[in-house]
Amino acid sequence: MDAMKSVFSIVVLAVLFLMIGLLLAPKSITNFSDTQNKLFVTGSATKKVLPDVAVIKVNITVLEDTADKALELNNNAYDSVSSFVDSLDYNNLTLNTIYLSVNPKYRYDKNKGESVLTGYKAVHYLELRIPDYNAESNFLPNVLSQLVKYKYVTVSNLLFDLSDSLKDTTKKALIKDAMKDAWYKAKAIGDAGLFVVNNIPSKVTLKYSGYTPYPIIYRAENMSDGVNKATPITPKTVDLSVSVDTIYTYN
Repeated sequence: MDAMKSVFSIVVLAVLFLMIGLLLAPKSITNFSDTQNKLFVTGSATKKVLPDVAVIKVNITVLEDTADKALELNNNAYDSVSSFVDSLDYNNLTLNTIYLSVNPKYRYDKNKGESVLTGYKAVHYLELRIPDYNAESNFLPNVLSQLVKYKYVTVSNLLFDLSDSLKDTTKKALIKDAMKDAWYKAKAIGDAGLFVVNNIPSKVTLKYSGYTPYPIIYRAENMSDGVNKATPITPKTVDLSVSVDTIYTYN
């Protein structure tokens, strides 16, 4: 009788272990799919792009005895610049204010042992953007030569930038080329190792190198005689690049 109980107990234990194994089996299979072989590959692409926007930084600075007088003369100079820009036969020009300030100016008087008020300084900093810039045209140098003729007006900087549409178009093309580069590398590794790489990556991380407009040194005296001396100003090409960190799975 005891022997039969022992056999029965063994059978029950065996059944229990079998049931536990069956319950655990699907989970083990699922985990296996999550631990499939992975291949990490970086693809990259670079393209030289010619900036298509010219940016002129215009500075109007007036120093006068009173704040009202400084601001009045500054506004008059701004009206001259604004009227000139409006008169230009060019589409989509934009003249924007970066900042406008009126501040007192002081000088330290040694005899009095204190700072004394010497006047007021009014500063109006503007940005003139010229889209669809054509380096072969004399439009930009002619604009520069005219701006510096106005009293209180200086050109503090000249930059070349990329329009949003050019950035977007270039970025999309670079991403496409970078993905191709990553796939060619992954496939080459797979062919060398004699295994099959799935052609759709399981994960992609994008890295895009932006572009910071670079300044061009401009000297007003080089164009003091106006249009006759104006010569084209040509921007340099800039490099835009994209890299993609990809994860491919393989069998």
